[in-house]
Amino acid sequence: RKKTAIRRLGFGLLNKIALLFPYAFWDDNIDSFGCMNESEEERGLFFLFYSYRSLSGGALLLGLVAGDAARKFETMPSQVATDRAMKVLRNIYEK
Repeated sequence: RKKTAIRRLGFGLLNKIALLFPYAFWDDNIDSFGCMNESEEERGLFFLFYSYRSLSGGALLLGLVAGDAARKFETMPSQVATDRAMKVLRNIYEK
């Protein structure tokens, strides 16, 4: 039962995408931010972003992908992954 419960958490795999921007459009005072995906199908897809601006010297975000979404992410073309991450960021910041 415990193994089944752990599997249902959907966090066995964690992938990342690095996005470099010409300027930081997010708040300089935060290190991370995230969102809840509305559909269960997109659960775990770019749910959390870390700002590496202070460490990298540039406007760098690292987006996380977990669980089943991380498995799908591994076979996703780079441009599709980037487009999906940008869609999530637009939904957060263009409201």
